[in-house]
Amino acid sequence: MGKPTKAEHRKRVNQVRMMLATGYTRADILQYAADKWGSAERTGDDYIATATAEIQAGAKTSKEEDVAAAREVYRAITREQIGRGDLRGAAQTQDKFCRLLGLDAPSKTEVTGGDGGAVKVVVEHVGREEWQGT
Repeated sequence: MGKPTKAEHRKRVNQVRMMLATGYTRADILQYAADKWGSAERTGDDYIATATAEIQAGAKTSKEEDVAAAREVYRAITREQIGRGDLRGAAQTQDKFCRLLGLDAPSKTEVTGGDGGAVKVVVEHVGREEWQGT
């Protein structure tokens, strides 16, 4: 087969990305590339390398980027809820977003024993001889 166009190459790399993301092995991908596109092993490895680099680059988002993306999603959901008159749902969505950002009030956690009472703590003294194994 001849050299693929840029568009076809992009399509192949995207296919390989999906295969990698869903657990296909190198051998699986090389076989697929050979059967489907008539690609040699080296070409298949090039597709894998490009797809892997793109996956890794996509995983390197900053916390600020992730928060910005989440903010847009939460805003869209809130607008949709308000648009259909679901104010309770909009308030719940805002609460979830505030929890995500750590803006909500801290919740108090109390640890109790099995019967709901105080936790029983037992401290045993180990003598020097026992501690040293003599």
